[in-house]
Amino acid sequence: MTMIKFRCPHCKKPLSVRDHLAGKKANCPACKKPMRIPTPGAPATAGSAKPGAPEEVRSEAELEQLAAAALGDESSGNGAAAETATIDFSCEYCETTIQAPRSEAGKRMQCPNPECRSLVKVPNPTEDKPKDWRELAKKGPAAAIINQPEKIDEAAWGTHTDQTKAHKEGLIEAGVIELPPPPSIGPRGWIRRGLWTVGIIAGLVLIVMVGNRARVKKNETDFMGAVEQDLVNVKNPVVRGELYRAIGEYKIRDDKHFKALEPLKQALACAQPPGKDVKGPMVEQDLFLIDLALTITEVGGTEAEEIAKEKHQWSSLRELLGQVLRKIDSLEARAMAMRTLATRLLEKDQYALALGLAAEVGNKVSGRLPPAASQLVVLLLYTNNPVDKLAKAPSKDEIPDLLSRMGFAEFHARKGRYDKAFEIAGAKGNPADRVEACIGVAQVILSKGKDANIDEATKFTDAAFEIIRETQPKLSPWVTLQAIRAGVRMKPKADVNRLIEHKQFPVEFRPRALLEIALADIEQATTPPDEIVLKDLSDTYEASSCVEFGWEALARQNGRMGNGGSFVEQNSNPRFRAMIRAGATLGAKER
Repeated sequence: MTMIKFRCPHCKKPLSVRDHLAGKKANCPACKKPMRIPTPGAPATAGSAKPGAPEEVRSEAELEQLAAAALGDESSGNGAAAETATIDFSCEYCETTIQAPRSEAGKRMQCPNPECRSLVKVPNPTEDKPKDWRELAKKGPAAAIINQPEKIDEAAWGTHTDQTKAHKEGLIEAGVIELPPPPSIGPRGWIRRGLWTVGIIAGLVLIVMVGNRARVKKNETDFMGAVEQDLVNVKNPVVRGELYRAIGEYKIRDDKHFKALEPLKQALACAQPPGKDVKGPMVEQDLFLIDLALTITEVGGTEAEEIAKEKHQWSSLRELLGQVLRKIDSLEARAMAMRTLATRLLEKDQYALALGLAAEVGNKVSGRLPPAASQLVVLLLYTNNPVDKLAKAPSKDEIPDLLSRMGFAEFHARKGRYDKAFEIAGAKGNPADRVEACIGVAQVILSKGKDANIDEATKFTDAAFEIIRETQPKLSPWVTLQAIRAGVRMKPKADVNRLIEHKQFPVEFRPRALLEIALADIEQATTPPDEIVLKDLSDTYEASSCVEFGWEALARQNGRMGNGGSFVEQNSNPRFRAMIRAGATLGAKER
């Protein structure tokens, strides 16, 4: 292919292009003015090209023949068919058919119907012509391309023209040229699309979760702030102590273990000293102090954690836990506390601390070993220490005393040897001792929380209730309450109610017994529970602090189920408001 060398007729800049562009119109790359590329041997001009048929004209003629063949355009020698001589239309008033010469198109004439004689307009004739690919190409963006001067690439000064592209678009629209089908996406393409979709969805979910978490965090902070404000109006010392304990637990669940100790100390300060200006057993305070001791164990850690102000060293908690145990009024309640506390400390590998606390509460009182001495026996056995001075291993030929029965039965239960524990707890002897040993083992099993072996706990509870039914032994109120606490989760309510209504069961313990029934119903609820579960308790013992504890548990379960905020809004009784807020917030933290 040869090159055409010439000068721009406007700016005289020397130019050169390939010879197949001869005769085409283009803009000068230097001055941008339009010109015609000359044929070899002819000068470039700004006007039209000289007569001749350049290659591009021949190409257009070929395209026209292709379009005519595809559209069925049979052209005659003179280029058009003979036109119809008249225009046929109907009068718009009388619908008479009118024939008018084509020369009258667009003019007004009188209707020939003598009854009408209205003036009507002759319509313009319509022409049915096949699609012209050249006209189609001149519509829309293609028209702008054709009517502009031809653009030639700066580097090669053009090997294809935009006009040819416009013509091709016209052929595509006219159906002369069929485009190939789009390429298949293929497995990899679908995988990429799937990954993109998953990524977008995951991002949206993350944004929603972060937003929800921020909203929940704000609600929790608002609730706990309101609890602290409500504290000033709470007069009941046990309820006030429980609110401080709840604030400490909230800080623990918020990973602020080090700061949680201060409200826990305030909770302990709310408890009244044993026997001071108090008539009757301090049931609610003793059970509250057991919960407080368990909460304090959650802030214990290593020396390094204490230096980093993350947790408190166990040695520094030793005295505080001792103070909690000493404030428990009932000696039997101290044994209950030590049993539950031992489970928690053994889980945290704090054997020495557990043994030291058991020794403190298991010392002789007025020359007699207290009920907590059984926990000292358990922990001595558990840590491979001798117990000869306290208890004797039971044998089949002898009736064990209560200390030996309970100590060895609970020790075997902690080691997972339930058959041996059952053999010792249920051995012949005093029925009351047998009941207390069976209930003690059941409480050991249940103290493991979610890891508790419910089947084994049920076996020991059934045995205790069977002994009660057959022998009607005289049980202490605290043993009866422990039997009720185990029975509400494993026995028919009728069996539990018989214990509550028994004449030996003191009235001071009955509000707590009804609360235990309500707590079991709340715990087992599969939908957000409402205040109906507290009806028996609130109707019978409306003034008892057990009612406040019931509302706290009710709100906590609603919080676990995502209904805490609504529950708080729906229950605004000033007496229960602080406990409801505390319970709902803690429940939301457990979700």
